[in-house]
Amino acid sequence: MREKLKTQDKLKHWEISQDCVLLCPMFNQIPDSRDHLFFNCPFSSQVWSRSKQWMDFPIFSDTWRDFMLLVSPFAKRNVARIIVAKLLFAASVYMLWQERNNRFFKKKRRPCDQVSDVIYSVVRLKLMSIKWKITPQTLRLKSDWKIS
Repeated sequence: MREKLKTQDKLKHWEISQDCVLLCPMFNQIPDSRDHLFFNCPFSSQVWSRSKQWMDFPIFSDTWRDFMLLVSPFAKRNVARIIVAKLLFAASVYMLWQERNNRFFKKKRRPCDQVSDVIYSVVRLKLMSIKWKITPQTLRLKSDWKIS
C-alpha cells in the first residue's frame, strides 16, 4: 500500500546493467510493476477471476490505486462479506507476490489453479477460526465456505 514492493519498475532506478532486461516472471513479456503484477498480468488475472467468484463483493478495479480508493470506505467494517473480501484480497496479493518471487528467484512454478486453491484454503482456515454471530448472512457464509 505504501509502494515499497521491490518490483522491477523500482529496480530500474538503481544502478543495474543496461544489458539486463528484467521481465515479468509470470509471462516474460514486460517488466513487472505493482499494477502489472497484481492486476494486468494474465496469470494474476486468472487468479483474481477465481478469487472474485468466492468474494461477495462487487467492487473491483484494474489498478492498485483505484482499487484502494474503492475499498477504503469499507475497510473498517466488520460485516461478514467484507471480512471475506479483505481476507481474499490479502491472501491473493500475498500468494501472487510469493509466486512471483518463487519464479524469479527459485525458478519454481505453480499453475494458476494451484495458487488459487492455496488462496481458498488459507481463507477458509482463517474463516474457521473466527467466532461468528449467528445471522442469516453468517449461516450462508459458513455454508458457502463449507464451515461447520
